[in-house]
Amino acid sequence: DLARTLGVPTGAKCFSLNPEAVTSHCRQCKAGLALREQRAICSEEISNGKKVIGYWMPLQEHPELYVHFGIGTANAVASQILENALP
Repeated sequence: DLARTLGVPTGAKCFSLNPEAVTSHCRQCKAGLALREQRAICSEEISNGKKVIGYWMPLQEHPELYVHFGIGTANAVASQILENALP
């Protein structure tokens, strides 16, 4: 809901919100590692001056899929969107 109110389109890939991502991935992305090792990976980063904790969690029932989410992401993304919206 927060992403929608900030104008993030439904289905947007997480890397598309990262200004560092000039290709189809972020250097912080741990999806490949999580899938290779079939274990949850946690990462702490600072984004726009805000602490963000990211998780990549493979699904036991479908080892080729994972759940990815971040704690603190909304604040970091909101700051980024607001910065980019200013003239």
